Amino acid sequence: MESWFHWGLGNGMKQKGDVNDAIQAFRAAIRLVPRGVVHVRLGQALESAHDYEAALDSYRVAIRLEPALLEAHLALSLALHKIDRLPEAIAAYESADVVNNHDVAWVGLREAMLAELFLRQGEPERAVEVLEGIAGSPQVGRESLAVLTRALADLGRWDEAVKCLERAITDSAVNPDDIGDGAQFLDSAPPASYARSLEGIRLALAVEPRLPAILRGDTQPADANEQLAFARVCSVRGHGKDAIRLFQAAFVEDPATADDLEGGHRFRAACAAALAGEVQQAVAWLKADLALRAKQLDVAGSVRTALLELVGWRHHRQLAPIRDADALEKLPEADREACRAFWGEVEEVLRKAWGK
Repeated sequence: MESWFHWGLGNGMKQKGDVNDAIQAFRAAIRLVPRGVVHVRLGQALESAHDYEAALDSYRVAIRLEPALLEAHLALSLALHKIDRLPEAIAAYESADVVNNHDVAWVGLREAMLAELFLRQGEPERAVEVLEGIAGSPQVGRESLAVLTRALADLGRWDEAVKCLERAITDSAVNPDDIGDGAQFLDSAPPASYARSLEGIRLALAVEPRLPAILRGDTQPADANEQLAFARVCSVRGHGKDAIRLFQAAFVEDPATADDLEGGHRFRAACAAALAGEVQQAVAWLKADLALRAKQLDVAGSVRTALLELVGWRHHRQLAPIRDADALEKLPEADREACRAFWGEVEEVLRKAWGK
């Protein structure tokens, strides 16, 4: 009974932001009765205190105590992802597949998290491969469908993406609000955000037949939303220079679209610029996003998103031309130094977030 008192005390302290007191309470509970779930909560509190190595140890103890505790496997996987130990994170996600868990609320959660890792490093085809096998399940969660939607859209499979997100909005069996403890592992968006994403994908689907006329200059997008839609289509179809021009026009017409991190427009623009050899423009757009992501790291509810996004940049294959050592050696000196300075800033932000 006393152990559960300390457990409840720790949860209350953590919710109030008293991380150090929460850590002490969880440790007191563990001294009385070691339980896997308490070790998970201890690990999460240690993460909040930027002590990731201790957090990893706590998750591993949880798994040793309760091998079937899926929550412990996912917590370990996510923590490894946050600190950019991606091979270990992928192995941990894959090992979680053997855990026998019959709770409907957790169906597809492991797959969604692993697919998100691949998606954030610019590998949407691997994300689709992970999720397609479970997408047809009547019990699959809304978050899994949302991640699959993003991957399909990144591949330009607009029609499939629309159908997938429509299902997520209307008839997914599991709502993030109903997923219980699994919600802590998700980067869940509110329903309004899903609707806005659906609108953007539908617009890309609608405008693509007009793309040849846009590329010839026979017609122009009607507004900033159409400019973004055409830019997105151009990026996917390999028209990098045109994508850059359209993104620039959209950001001028509606500056708020550039700062819309959830929409991801400026990051897509930076990727297009990197691939097209527009190094200074790519760096400028990324630096603007970095400033906003750094601010997110100071907001408790946004830390997960910001960390995973910045870790993803370090591996995103579309940024390879302005990041990888062999690519940098081929750049003019000014571009090379701008890239190195930028990645140094990313490293500094991450090290601060990791408590190093």
